[in-house]
Amino acid sequence: MAPKDMCVVIVVATDYDRDGLDQDRAAISEAFNASFEVKLVELIDENIKTVDDIFKSFAKDKEWLDEFEKCKFVAVFCMSHGQADGLIKLTTKNEVEDAGKTMKKINEVADARRHLLCPLFKIKQLDSKLKWLVVQACRGELNGYKPMQK
Repeated sequence: MAPKDMCVVIVVATDYDRDGLDQDRAAISEAFNASFEVKLVELIDENIKTVDDIFKSFAKDKEWLDEFEKCKFVAVFCMSHGQADGLIKLTTKNEVEDAGKTMKKINEVADARRHLLCPLFKIKQLDSKLKWLVVQACRGELNGYKPMQK
């Protein structure tokens, strides 16, 4: 059997007040592992500053540059809370709880493309390689709506 092509899969997700993350992560892993050798990175419950720092570090890390050279494509999955088209909220549970104690308003909204996709275009080893960004997030508040429960 021929060796599988390699890909990089990055999962950026928030588990706070969001159902189904474990099932989503398992489905992503299963889908890609069926056909590819997968280098998986999971950034769970990280705030946007930490995610930015990690994505920027990819371009400076020799081990990551070698991985990007070998891979066929990069797929980034963002599973979070949303605000509007392309805008996501990446705030940790601790930040939300701390804000509640101090009555501070947390509204850290980020542009998914700018934070999760654009840094990949600065990596020479990924030139001409496919870069996916898949965002699973609501587009605002539920305003009392309760999704159908299983």
